[in-house]
Amino acid sequence: MGNGKKKFDLIGTPRVGSNYLISRINQHPDILCHYELYSVNHVYTAFPEHYTNKGGEGEIYKDKNYRDRNPLEFLNKIYADSSASATGFNIFPKQNDLVLEHVINNPDIYKIFIQRKNLLNSYLSLQIATKHNAWNSLKSSKIPLKDKVFHLDCIDFELYIQGTRSFYSRLKDQLLTSGQTYLAVEYEELVKNSDALLNIFEYLNQTPYISETATVFKKENNNQVFEIVSNYQELYDFCRNKGYDFL
Repeated sequence: MGNGKKKFDLIGTPRVGSNYLISRINQHPDILCHYELYSVNHVYTAFPEHYTNKGGEGEIYKDKNYRDRNPLEFLNKIYADSSASATGFNIFPKQNDLVLEHVINNPDIYKIFIQRKNLLNSYLSLQIATKHNAWNSLKSSKIPLKDKVFHLDCIDFELYIQGTRSFYSRLKDQLLTSGQTYLAVEYEELVKNSDALLNIFEYLNQTPYISETATVFKKENNNQVFEIVSNYQELYDFCRNKGYDFL
């Protein structure tokens, strides 16, 4: 990218609404945000399909072997091949530690954290997605309720809470220690009104823009927790004893 172009990274954990947020960001005419560039088995770009399909100029961007040979060089090419005023991508924990640390240590890359206040909803979504291999709302919305029901392991849930909070805290502390800034966006605020989206555009020094057109990815519309968790009373007692305000 030439001078004046902004680079940014959307950092979060799975099942916090990142696909939905990216689809909203990409409605802005001057911003391009890629999805999971460093997913284990695929490279999810937001370039037009005709560009990355076989025979297209950007065909190489679908080749994960090409990506994995030099992950940082791949990222630099992704940034350079965008004409948008601001270009970014999404990354999750353990997808590529080298790239994540590069982003965190690079003050020229704007950092945006997406997280979820209600970690129980995020955990439930993760369990269902893992079981059914349904990693976006297009697939998960088709799963019948009876197939979503499962027994929740409270110990595993506690480890998930600790790990998630530790991930965000570590990176934010690292940024603050190095004198960098970041923007934190909560999924619950994003779906409530447009302020969270406008804050992102302001953070990236882009003009405000809100589209009235619906996105491909939908806001999550969860069933009630007691409908999904077969041992709901055990979960309720666990959250009450721990002081978790998730229910």
